[in-house]
Amino acid sequence: MKVKENIFGTVFYYSAIVAVILLSFFSFSYSRYPFFNSDAALSVLMSYDYHFPADLYCWGQDRGGTPEMMLAHFFIGIFHLSPIITSSVIHFTLITIGLFACFHFVRRPVNRFALSVLWFLPAHFFIESILYQFSIQFGMFMLALFLFSKAITSIKKKSLFLSLSLFFMLINIWVLDLGIIPVFFLLLSVVSAFIFGKKKQEAIIRSFSGKHIIISVLWLIAGLTFIVYAKNSAAHEPTHTETGVNSIHGISLTIKSFSNSVLSPVLFKGRLIESIYFYSVLFFLSALIISTRKNKTTSASGFFMSFFLGQAIFGILLLTCSKQIMLSDFPVRYFTGSYLSIAIYVLMKLETMEEKLFLKISLFAVVAISITSALYESYFPKKLAPMVEDFPLLKTMGPVGIIGSYWNSYVFSAIDPEKIIATPHDMDNVRNRMMAYNSLSQPTLLLIQNEWLENFPDTISQFGIPLLKKGQPFLIGTYISWNEVNPVMACEYLKNYPAP
Repeated sequence: MKVKENIFGTVFYYSAIVAVILLSFFSFSYSRYPFFNSDAALSVLMSYDYHFPADLYCWGQDRGGTPEMMLAHFFIGIFHLSPIITSSVIHFTLITIGLFACFHFVRRPVNRFALSVLWFLPAHFFIESILYQFSIQFGMFMLALFLFSKAITSIKKKSLFLSLSLFFMLINIWVLDLGIIPVFFLLLSVVSAFIFGKKKQEAIIRSFSGKHIIISVLWLIAGLTFIVYAKNSAAHEPTHTETGVNSIHGISLTIKSFSNSVLSPVLFKGRLIESIYFYSVLFFLSALIISTRKNKTTSASGFFMSFFLGQAIFGILLLTCSKQIMLSDFPVRYFTGSYLSIAIYVLMKLETMEEKLFLKISLFAVVAISITSALYESYFPKKLAPMVEDFPLLKTMGPVGIIGSYWNSYVFSAIDPEKIIATPHDMDNVRNRMMAYNSLSQPTLLLIQNEWLENFPDTISQFGIPLLKKGQPFLIGTYISWNEVNPVMACEYLKNYPAP
């Protein structure tokens, strides 16, 4: 009877994990998200129109690698699939692979379910980690770490697992430069285990021979060569090259911004659900600390637990010193790796402890409130329609070019990249110059007023081409931003008329 109960419980938890992933997909994927924007739209547009090697990094910058777009472009080209749906599926597939790699370190079904929720249905703070490349970067690193763990324990296939691990570490760094943080800390942890580790840990690490060190050096050379080649091939814009280390003043501003972000839910200054989530996490961590006893762990699990906690702290400290983080107004999405690493550490810690009812209840509270926080804005007080369904008029117009603000351009092109070619205006954040010129060559050209024009002028020049107003402005749909709902106004313009 107990065996049947265990089988039933396992099936139940894994069915729940699948349900979490599907719910996340139908809530936050490119094709379904109500707040889909131009930043996310770049992934769809690059998937449709991918060029090697210029597009090894995201349009207009020399960071933000594009393996997701490369894969999606392959399937779009071979099977002629919808770009936005294909991109959505590839994006979530890569994140799911990362989650399954984490299951090597988090074993209990209930804890795996909790990790699935914290990753795919995180509290509102970390929603952006799903939309952009941050979860993919962490997922690729976790796949690399899983393979590294296999390399430690394998005898016959050690070189193969090590090579695969190093390959995905390279992919992790290609996806986002900050992927070098966990790789560097892993190297630091391995060296520390060689020098200071306990005998069992030291024996595990020393299972690698001189041959494996040579393999690692060769992969390091190959990785550096590829990254340098990709960055040199990128057609980046000046507005997307700001990097470096913060000044003391910059670091203090970052810390202040972080403190304000933390104090907001503590003092109930933001949304109520976020404050409830913060205190549920605080209650759970307090229960965990109170329940902690000296528990025996295997040498491997002890090594990886220390790694997850250490690299999370290390990552937070390094990112605090980043000029890019400060200039971006301290976006929480950059701390996705630290957030998930701490979650994995805590869940691994739970597995070394005796299961207690109040710990289960406090963990369930965190999970339940996380789901509520993630879905609240999209589902309450009513279910919002996907952004791509809010502009049906664009689909009926045939080939059309669009010029608007950054936030009212690429996002429309992602609806149907074959027929809708959009660009920010020539004084805004133009990520792809060729796409800008292509938008002007379409048989119908629309200008979008929102966040750009006070009114539609009779004449205007864009990218050196004079334009003449044709007809009256009209509504093409309603765009929902984080804080407000805006009617999107457009007007048709004629191209190439004689300049006065």
